[in-house]
Amino acid sequence: MIRKLFRTQGLQGVLTLGYLYIVILGILGEALYYSQLYVNIINYSNLTDILISPVAKLTSHYVLILFFLATFLLLFTLSGLPKEQKNKIKNFLKWDGTDKTLDTWVLFFVFFLFSFYVGLDVGFGSSTARKLEQGTLKYTDHITFSDGKKQEVSIVGVNSGYVFYVRPGEKRVEISPIGALQSFDRKPAKLSFRKSK
Repeated sequence: MIRKLFRTQGLQGVLTLGYLYIVILGILGEALYYSQLYVNIINYSNLTDILISPVAKLTSHYVLILFFLATFLLLFTLSGLPKEQKNKIKNFLKWDGTDKTLDTWVLFFVFFLFSFYVGLDVGFGSSTARKLEQGTLKYTDHITFSDGKKQEVSIVGVNSGYVFYVRPGEKRVEISPIGALQSFDRKPAKLSFRKSK
């Protein structure tokens, strides 16, 4: 399938299809994250947010950047290995060079991207919604409104036009246009895969 697309459309066709797939996953992931907080994010997103969301998510934490860089460096390193080493790796991966094997690996990568983009958003959305319901959100962020009033909040999301936050004691997400704020200070996200209590 991929080789047929490459033969007919070239590398540009493959990259366009891949980016379109990632954009769709980005939209789906964002929608699933915010829907758990009872926010319809599509109403608050513009075209730029949609097109940039996959790249923004990938660069949201240094661990994710390092993981993807290591993956691509590994691929480039493998391409420069001697033929004997390449054959050992191909045998280990059951790679026989046919279209069927390539399609299997592409399918694996498609599911990997799905679990990365959609799985992270579903997990983080579920965790945030549970903390919101239980009242255990940490209010370490700050918003300064245009009238100068400063409020301690928990920012649960930001895009190019809006800030999504929860005030202490509240159980619903409030949305403010960025133009209505003087500034906001958000504590950097920590990537943690520990089991939530």
